[in-house]
Amino acid sequence: MTKLQYKPKDDVLFKHVAATDEFKEIARLRARARHNEASALSNARNQGRIEGEQKGKAEGKAEGIAEGQIKSVIAFLEIRFGEIPAILRKNLLDVQDNERIDAALKLAATCQSLMEFQKGL
Repeated sequence: MTKLQYKPKDDVLFKHVAATDEFKEIARLRARARHNEASALSNARNQGRIEGEQKGKAEGKAEGIAEGQIKSVIAFLEIRFGEIPAILRKNLLDVQDNERIDAALKLAATCQSLMEFQKGL
């Protein structure tokens, strides 16, 4: 009687179990990769939102400061020269550049008339 070195049924079963374990490991690794990718995307979105909020707050603050300075220029001119023309008021309120705002403030303090102020802008 010849002795078999392995039992065919056991070998097939072992291969099936090994393959099943390998597939389970692959599935687990894929699930972990999807989870990590989702976490990374979520973190990136949150970081972008936070940066956007901070940038928006900074821009809003800068715009508010600029508008307040222009209103101060207008008030200063009104104290010195009385009511100012609506077109001048509109032009001043449209100024967004900080250098022009600073120049308008200095000019409002040193000009001798509204006409001189308008020409200096």
